[in-house]
Amino acid sequence: MTPETRKILIDAISEYDNSLTRIDGEKDLMKAIATKVQAELNIDARHFVKVATAAYKDALTAELEAAEKLVELFETVREISE
Repeated sequence: MTPETRKILIDAISEYDNSLTRIDGEKDLMKAIATKVQAELNIDARHFVKVATAAYKDALTAELEAAEKLVELFETVREISE
């Protein structure tokens, strides 16, 4: 490896490391947001994350339809078990 290619490699590793550090920071921030919503609004953090992710992916309608089908299935099973 030449000194020039070695420098390119070292710079790329450093840049990649910085990117991973930013990603870790964003994950920490997202977890803090979900925890705050749970504490202040009494909304389960898992549910908040699911809805927020669906909103980000512009998939609220699809997720709502899937949830409605799941509720329908639960209600059917509850009727059978009662």
